[in-house]
Amino acid sequence: MPGPTVCARSAAKPSADPGSRSIPEPRCAWGARSLRAADIGDGEARAASPARPGEAPVRRKTTYVVVIAAVVVLLVDQVTKVWAVARLEGEPPVDVVGGVLLLTFVRNPGAAFSLGSGSTIFVSLIALVIVAVLMFRARNLRSVWWAIAIGGMIGGALGNLTDRVFREPGGLSGHVVDFLALPFWPVFNVADMAVVGSAILMIVLALLGVDFDGTRGTKSNSTDARDTDSAQGASA
Repeated sequence: MPGPTVCARSAAKPSADPGSRSIPEPRCAWGARSLRAADIGDGEARAASPARPGEAPVRRKTTYVVVIAAVVVLLVDQVTKVWAVARLEGEPPVDVVGGVLLLTFVRNPGAAFSLGSGSTIFVSLIALVIVAVLMFRARNLRSVWWAIAIGGMIGGALGNLTDRVFREPGGLSGHVVDFLALPFWPVFNVADMAVVGSAILMIVLALLGVDFDGTRGTKSNSTDARDTDSAQGASA
């Protein structure tokens, strides 16, 4: 609690009217008004940009989650493809689970699930754009679940893009290795599974109202309600 402010009166300025008395003004008046204005300005700045304790560590954590998820998907995808090339190429399909899951080797020039086989380079460019957009959005994540979804999507896109670049014929036209087959479903791989699973997780998070910062939108809804009440009160 600051102590009482002692104000000294400044010398009175001579008045043009000889019959009037000049009243000296306290020296601290302008200083007090300046301090009050500064306090109001600081309060408005704090309200406009509220501090969030621990925000930087949370962002670092979600960044790690994105990177780990992407790397795990990419490694598992590439290791299983190397195994499929070594063990399944040129061999008849292998029944794994009673006709429900088959291992069959296919080189796919198209997109996921053998779609778009005539647009290999276009599919590769789309994958590059998707990876770039997801990496840009991942910078401001504070939700672990969104980080897992985006990391899985990045890993899946990079998995198939790696085949486009390094497998024959190369130059963004390489054929993707697919080796998993279900009844009445195109042949796919681990990268395809990661892309589809991540997309499903994103849809679920969006339906639940989970934002990138981990909240469920309750903060924004309550703010909108307060703004509406204030507007109605002002109009009344």
